[in-house]
Amino acid sequence: MTILYRRERKDMPASKEEIADALAEGIELKELVAPKSIRKTDTGLVLEMDLCELKDFDRSGRRRPVPIEGAVITEEY
Repeated sequence: MTILYRRERKDMPASKEEIADALAEGIELKELVAPKSIRKTDTGLVLEMDLCELKDFDRSGRRRPVPIEGAVITEEY
């Protein structure tokens, strides 16, 4: 299982213990990525993600994730 998060780990609305437990259970955490598209293939799924950077602060007091133009990664599952 993989968690995709548009911000950094330190910005997650989870306790340090919850994050550590998830990682200890083998859950992968990808930071600064945003799902863009998902499609089914004959062999599984293809997930396309935008790489993000943090910009100005939003109303919640956290920095706003913004996709980096042209920075796209693709993974097959």
